[in-house]
Amino acid sequence: GILEPAGGNKLTDFSAVDLAIVPALAVGKNGYRLGYGGGYYDKFLPSLPKNCLKICPLYSELLLDDIFHEDFDVRIDKVFTEEGFLQF
Repeated sequence: GILEPAGGNKLTDFSAVDLAIVPALAVGKNGYRLGYGGGYYDKFLPSLPKNCLKICPLYSELLLDDIFHEDFDVRIDKVFTEEGFLQF
């Protein structure tokens, strides 16, 4: 029941993307996120330019000490909560 983008990806040149707002179920203080399990962001995040800022809005209680990650996972740069932000 989780909404996902319909159809193929229309944008193929990500070189001009300088900000990505990334959803998550939880984020670890190590900068890794727990997604919804569809792998959409696992495919999308590596295609962004290295200087693209990746942020995640999140409730503070969903900020965990650590999130298990694989070698292919991409860290986000900042988490914004109602209490402030954390930069990785």
